[in-house]
Amino acid sequence: MNDNQIVTTRNRIIELLNQLTGGPTLEWYEDTIQQIRSLDQDLTRKILRELLTNSDKKLRMYAGEVLLRIAPALELMSILELLKDLDADIRYNTTRLLANYPDERACEELIRVLLNDPDPDVRSNAVIALRNIGNDKAVKVIEWASANDFGTDFQGETISTVAKRAIVDIKQRRV
Repeated sequence: MNDNQIVTTRNRIIELLNQLTGGPTLEWYEDTIQQIRSLDQDLTRKILRELLTNSDKKLRMYAGEVLLRIAPALELMSILELLKDLDADIRYNTTRLLANYPDERACEELIRVLLNDPDPDVRSNAVIALRNIGNDKAVKVIEWASANDFGTDFQGETISTVAKRAIVDIKQRRV
């Protein structure tokens, strides 16, 4: 692939990512994702990984979301890097994404987030993502949060309350 094709593909991906912000319907959103999927997948994934470090927060968030949508098994480790982003909105969005795509390989990084992230909204989403993973490591740290994390998320719930519900959910799934 020549440089012109790479630039054209990059510009098209950025155009499509920008369209994701204003989509009127879920069908429209899914169609936009499908358009991205129709591009050369190796190049698309490479460009999306590069966009994970873009100065435009919106592009970083959507690049991560699309990567996880089109290649979750291959791109999880790239997405986990967003949990270290300085911007709490990026970390919040990433934990939300990981809640929708539970993968045990994310467990250690989500545990780090739950134990150390300064933003209670991010920690609350980390609990939900760990709940969806539901392995023994996740349960252990969620139990810790239920007894020790009294930060309050944007809905006014403590992380402890979110964690207690998560424990109940995990136990019900295991029955």
